[in-house]
Amino acid sequence: ARIEQELEVAKTIQDTLVPSQDPVTLGVLSLAGYFQPAAQTGGDWWTYHDLGGGKVLVVIGDVTGHGVPSAMITAAAKAACDVARQVHHAAVTKLLEIMNYAIYESAKRKFVMTCFASIVDTRARTITYANAGHNFPYLYRSSDGKGEFGSLMIRGNRLGDVAESTYEVKTTSLQPGDILVWYTDGIVECENA
Repeated sequence: ARIEQELEVAKTIQDTLVPSQDPVTLGVLSLAGYFQPAAQTGGDWWTYHDLGGGKVLVVIGDVTGHGVPSAMITAAAKAACDVARQVHHAAVTKLLEIMNYAIYESAKRKFVMTCFASIVDTRARTITYANAGHNFPYLYRSSDGKGEFGSLMIRGNRLGDVAESTYEVKTTSLQPGDILVWYTDGIVECENA
């Protein structure tokens, strides 16, 4: 019963690490998210932050494994992300480098994390992004009555693999009506309805 109670507390804490499931509108950008760990707690995580000036940071990640150990690394990742965001407002590569070092030091390579960091600039109509081994987000664009899927492809080392990892950055143009889908492997590895 004590362990069950401690797991409930861990789940409650983890629920505070991700945004509410309620849709959010930031200017012309609308965000909605859904979080459901495979166990009571887990390593999936996402966040967003309004950087001002029409820029919104969106970060998604997934720590290897499930349960409380993965959730603890997720908490370290969120803390590192919050500090990096505060210090380096618009540099997704620097954000991933700082998160990488924090996870490398915290997890001692027993756990690693995939992570995709992006900044949507609603004024310039762009998304700038860097990747640490995460699934490529989808970009759905509708034109002339037809829809087309693309992906935001860029590669990089997982967070916590190598202390000195650096990350490349890419920028893609966006159009009104575009739909971006960030996700973790829980979506693509789902085994039932």
